[in-house]
Amino acid sequence: MEKNRVNSLYVWLKIAIVAALIGAMAGCGKNAPQEDSETSPTTKPNVVLIVMDTLRADRVHATRNGHAVMPFLSRMAKSGTTYTHAISPCSWTKPAMASILTGLYPQRHGVIYSARMEDPEHPTSDRLAESHTTLAESLQSAGYTTWAFQTNANLTAALGFAQGFAPEDYHFSGGASASQVTEAALNALSKSDLPFFAYAHYMEPHAPYWPGPQYADALGEHPSLSDYDHALLSDDVRFMAYYMDQAKTALGLQDGPTVPDLSAAGKAAVEHRYALECFAMDQAIEKLVGGIQQRHSNTIFVFLSDHGEEFWERGGMGHGTTLHQEQVHVPFILVGPHIPQVSIDDTVSTLDLFPTLLALLELPAVACDGVDLGAGPGPRPVYSFSQGPWPALKVNTRAVFFDGYSYLLDYRRKSSSLFHIPGDVLERNDLRTAKPKVAAHLAGLLSAHLGAFEGSLSQDGVPLDDAARETLEALGYVDGL
Repeated sequence: MEKNRVNSLYVWLKIAIVAALIGAMAGCGKNAPQEDSETSPTTKPNVVLIVMDTLRADRVHATRNGHAVMPFLSRMAKSGTTYTHAISPCSWTKPAMASILTGLYPQRHGVIYSARMEDPEHPTSDRLAESHTTLAESLQSAGYTTWAFQTNANLTAALGFAQGFAPEDYHFSGGASASQVTEAALNALSKSDLPFFAYAHYMEPHAPYWPGPQYADALGEHPSLSDYDHALLSDDVRFMAYYMDQAKTALGLQDGPTVPDLSAAGKAAVEHRYALECFAMDQAIEKLVGGIQQRHSNTIFVFLSDHGEEFWERGGMGHGTTLHQEQVHVPFILVGPHIPQVSIDDTVSTLDLFPTLLALLELPAVACDGVDLGAGPGPRPVYSFSQGPWPALKVNTRAVFFDGYSYLLDYRRKSSSLFHIPGDVLERNDLRTAKPKVAAHLAGLLSAHLGAFEGSLSQDGVPLDDAARETLEALGYVDGL
């Protein structure tokens, strides 16, 4: 779609939303029960943020054995505004979510690691500082009732992620299933005042990739497994040891794998199980969205992921280890009343969500690194960052994405690479030598971006207790303590 067409749709969108919000600032206190927009035109739209942990963008419209992997989300992508090249500011959860909720790059909000081991006897975990304004705080200040249904151990209240939520309304259940998240959310929201902001974080399809036997045959036949493959994939602890071993080998932290490798069929089974988790989550999200829409038609839904997942594209598994497309290209979809049905191909960042929603709801802007996508900002460089979940992984990589190109800088390996994504989605053909001017231009953009953060990092940490450490270890976020 031509740029002027997209911009005109956004102008129309904003006019429609403003019209729907006339008089909304009056009588919208958090504790005052209100009717839905179907009976009260002055009610602000509800906002539901659905985060799908570890979901790669290329799985939204994927099929497996002829079955759609995510049929509901695929429909939603065609029902609203879809950003087809959304980039996460970091390739693993904690910094990525801190960026989504504050609109700040990781170098600005200071949430870098899951665990720091400067003192091995007393490890700490980075905390999102109270000085940062979050999306939930902005909406709460505007009269929204705020709820969260959180399942990732990196995002607990103790780590600063409950800002903007009343303590009793920030529900955490580590590793809860997709169906449990949906049921808890629908139950709580059925009693909520209007307007509300609900944040539901689905842990699927994060490793170890198994949604339960009820979904085992949902996507057709499984790959055949050897006895070793079956034993490894049937034991979560053994599988996560293999998962981490693969990542460490790919990072060059060891000469080779220490856990025997899966067969080709075993690796295919891993991806099949990932797809099954995507399917299970899709079913649960459909129930959540349907339940909310039935009661509250005046609701904006946001669907996005914190990061993607590697399946041996660079020789390893997991996330947080590189900034290639499989780890940073994520879904980003807006659906709701007056949201136009368009696909926008410009590269955007998920940290743009914060200013975009504030502008859409006609709420005061908050200083941040993101931009209002509704203003039609046009092509601009977008950046990503990772130092891995803990320092011993020795991940130290940065990237800039602009004009169809990705430029990746790996400090540890003292290397850089340039790819043209539209013609090389898997980023196999390094163009640094063939396009030195493009590489130099992007290197300059990245250097200027990083220079802007010098001296701005303000880190806040909290002790990491044994229970939290064990939970994070089980997910592959802590090692070597």
